[in-house]
Amino acid sequence: MVTPPLCILLVEDDPAHAGLIQRAFTSRGDRVRLTVAGTLEEARACVRQSPPDLLIVDLRLPDGRGTELLSGVDAPSFPSVVMTSFGNEEAAVEAIKAGAMDYVVKSATTMAEMPRIAERVLREWQYVVQRGRAEKELRQSKDRLDLALQSANLGFWDWNVQTGEHFVSRRWAEVLGYRLDEVEENFRFFEEHIHPDDAQRTIEALHAQLEHGTPYRPEFRMRTKTGDWVWIQCMGKVVERDPDGRPLRMIGVHQDITERKLTEIALTRARLDAEAANRAKGEFLANMSHEIRTPMTAILGHLDLLNESCPRQCPISQGEMDDHFQAISQHADHLLQILGNILDLSMIEAGGLRTESTPCSPCGILAEVVSLMRVRAVDKRLDLKVEHDGPIPETIHTDPARLRQILINLIGNAIKFTELGGVRVVVRLLADRQDQPQLQIEVIDTGIGIAEEQMARLFSPFYQADTSSTREFGGTGLGLATSKRLAEMLGGDIHARSTLGEGSSFTLTIVTGPLEGVSLLEHPSEAPYGTRPTEAENAVQQVALDCRLLLAEDGPDNQRLISLVLRKAGAEVTLADNGQAAVDLALAAQRDGKSFDIVLMDMQMPILDGYDATRRLRAEGLTQPIVALTAHAMAEDRQICLEAGCDDYMAKPIHRGALLAIVAKYASRQPQRER
Repeated sequence: MVTPPLCILLVEDDPAHAGLIQRAFTSRGDRVRLTVAGTLEEARACVRQSPPDLLIVDLRLPDGRGTELLSGVDAPSFPSVVMTSFGNEEAAVEAIKAGAMDYVVKSATTMAEMPRIAERVLREWQYVVQRGRAEKELRQSKDRLDLALQSANLGFWDWNVQTGEHFVSRRWAEVLGYRLDEVEENFRFFEEHIHPDDAQRTIEALHAQLEHGTPYRPEFRMRTKTGDWVWIQCMGKVVERDPDGRPLRMIGVHQDITERKLTEIALTRARLDAEAANRAKGEFLANMSHEIRTPMTAILGHLDLLNESCPRQCPISQGEMDDHFQAISQHADHLLQILGNILDLSMIEAGGLRTESTPCSPCGILAEVVSLMRVRAVDKRLDLKVEHDGPIPETIHTDPARLRQILINLIGNAIKFTELGGVRVVVRLLADRQDQPQLQIEVIDTGIGIAEEQMARLFSPFYQADTSSTREFGGTGLGLATSKRLAEMLGGDIHARSTLGEGSSFTLTIVTGPLEGVSLLEHPSEAPYGTRPTEAENAVQQVALDCRLLLAEDGPDNQRLISLVLRKAGAEVTLADNGQAAVDLALAAQRDGKSFDIVLMDMQMPILDGYDATRRLRAEGLTQPIVALTAHAMAEDRQICLEAGCDDYMAKPIHRGALLAIVAKYASRQPQRER
């Protein structure tokens, strides 16, 4: 006896999707008669004419919902599969409620697997027919709904409000790490696993739904079987009430949203950190404005006083003039220190700051710094003492300039924030670290101290322990941050201890380098103290220059200042106020056989800047030294100048001693000639 072909009605308005499903059945070689309808109206006509063995229907059709075809058939005698391009809870529930036996999210894979799905659905249908329509609706609808919720990562729950019975799906249990048979079927299990901080608001939202029908969509944490916490988004609704309106049954779903919540928390933390950084930088800019304007006010004020006093019939005394000049010099140095801290921190964070390692005397460096700081201590009637805890190496290998910078900052801060008592500087060698011996310098004060909660951010850039104290004591919030990073670059670190109202202790450690053959001084007075400031000044006074220079500088004030310093030292100076003039003068002198010994080249000038002027001179064969003068002081700026053809580099403002030293250095390399 020949088995009749299987009759399948496919309701699909997309020809491409219909073609995929048709080819899937054809490739199987099954005896199938597939009828395709593109609308609800066509499908209804096919059903009226000849009910199919299986209905496969798209949820969305041009003239309505595919589920209308199911609900419009009175007691259908054939199974159905609903397809949709959107896998969500509402679509799944709609399909199952309408009587579909399966719910499929359309994809190339599921459409290719449609023959297998059809076989499974037909087998299940035969089983359902045998057990009766009522049992099928009860059990199969529940299974299909659970499958749909599982595919959407949703757990289903059903709560009998009166008895407290609480039934959950397998996915609900899996989210918490349990097997389904491990979950107690009562509401108490839920209450025991919710996070204590979330319990009250969640229960309040639940009662609002029970009593007033308020939407129930809380987010809360639940404890897993392993003791961890997962974030849950829950949605539920009362579906049954008694004649008096009291809730009898409530159903809903919950979903694991832990990953989303962790992302939200991370974004919130990043936003708060960014806001804190912006506030810190805002405070820094306010402080910086104050710090720069204060010495500028003093400088301009003293200059005004000198300007007013000098032309009068009764000029100011030499002593008063010396006071004005000293004040101007001190405040100018303060400005340079502020700009230096900003530049150092920027270079450190950009990886552009380099340190050197040369032999130097730690006791000598400390003595110089203490001598410099003692004036401030005396002004505040504070004791400033140096103590040596054990023998100290006569020399170590480190960067003396950076060590001096750190000590000036630490000791300067100690004096600044101390009103009574004094400051002790204790030096010791950490000899127990033979693999990498360290020098430790501890700066101890009896000042105002630092609160414990402020210690953690003490070394952060732009941060100050108390912005109100800034107004009293001054500061930019960069010194400690820069010092700590410099200490790390010297192979050590800085640590702080403090008690509010009693004082602070800052401990600097740096590596010493190898100490084999280095004398250990029992008495620090044996240490060489290096060049005294007065000796350095005398050295500047003794520089004598015998050379011809071309100074390319567009600023009239800088022209006068630099040329005056050089001429007083014996140099012959020719001026050029732009790069093109410098090129013309240098090449003309070279053609006349009277080349300049050195060219001092400002890098930012009109008409032709110093970079292009240097390149042109090198291209024309000029071999004499060219020294760049620039207000740009970053490491990369120096490299750019050298790549343009300069032999050396000086950052503005120009110090007299450094200027004379670099000119003398290159002038000594030039052949002597009649001048």
